[in-house]
Amino acid sequence: MAIALLGFFTLITTFIIPIGLNGFDGAESFTFPWIATTEAIRIELGFIERISFLFLGLYINVSLASVILHWHVGLEQLKAVLPSIKFKKIDIKPFVLIGVFIVLALVVQLFFEEKTVGEIAKVWMMLLLPAQIAGLILLKLLSKRKEKLSK
Repeated sequence: MAIALLGFFTLITTFIIPIGLNGFDGAESFTFPWIATTEAIRIELGFIERISFLFLGLYINVSLASVILHWHVGLEQLKAVLPSIKFKKIDIKPFVLIGVFIVLALVVQLFFEEKTVGEIAKVWMMLLLPAQIAGLILLKLLSKRKEKLSK
């Protein structure tokens, strides 16, 4: 319960503080509103005048941890779904999957502009919540079906 409350508090502060300092229109115009918000906050510590130096390190660490976590979960899900690929009695499926993702990332980088990637990300974010809700409903239905079959 404590972790849930900490996560909720973190999400609320990351949403409310940039709006409080920059306003609705100001927070909307930034790609990373927290970075601009930390530039607006000043502390009197002599060698650290702006909070952005402290915050950027924390922000980079949290972002890196998030990326590692999501890539690991995605890789493990794909490994569980796809059949095994053996080469000299060694399972090379993880290396093939990572190679496919590397090639896809390079193709996207070469052929898509930043604006196009932003538009794709916007559509992805709009579809993410309904897809997660549908996935949870499907998971619940499948678990109920499994319970009925096991009885």
